[in-house]
Amino acid sequence: MIFDFITDVVELAVAGIAATALTAVAAPLLIAAAVIDVAGKIIDKFSIRQEMKSKNIDNVIIQSINKSKNTIKFEDLDNNITYEMKGDGISDDLYEKMKITI
Repeated sequence: MIFDFITDVVELAVAGIAATALTAVAAPLLIAAAVIDVAGKIIDKFSIRQEMKSKNIDNVIIQSINKSKNTIKFEDLDNNITYEMKGDGISDDLYEKMKITI
């Protein structure tokens, strides 16, 4: 009877460790940026605002611009969700730390 109890406690502990490990691995994947592909377009304020409207976002801030990869990362200021847009180019009027609102 004690042996069964100890076995149950060990099984629960192992299950807890496995769940914790799974959460530690899965959580960063959930936080990763949502990728928006706007192939065939230059990323500019207008295209960012279109994406904001489609996702019901009111305020964003541009976190990074990578002109060699034609990507922009911006963060939804209300929900702290990061988005990454990929396009064929990036407008010169965009800059890091720029706030865009609707």
